[in-house]
Amino acid sequence: MNPSLQRKDKLESLFSLAAFFASNNMLDTRLDASLDRMVNHGYAGALTRFIGIKTPTTCAFARALIEPAARLGNSQSSTRSSTAESGSAANSTT
Repeated sequence: MNPSLQRKDKLESLFSLAAFFASNNMLDTRLDASLDRMVNHGYAGALTRFIGIKTPTTCAFARALIEPAARLGNSQSSTRSSTAESGSAANSTT
């Protein structure tokens, strides 16, 4: 079997399980590390497609991801702006 298909099947199974837990209020609300890992490993597109299925279960999962996504976005934004500020300071001293 094609390794990329196996990975896709595993991701779908993982997303389905997480969605099940979210829809039954059994999912830990601190998904920051898991979401960060998914984004950093290039699985954001697969997650977006999964949430796009639009069932009550996937909608509950999407709602569970809103706060972690906002925290992750703020974290990345602050990292980018502090990196940009460091670069600006370095450029102004030369």
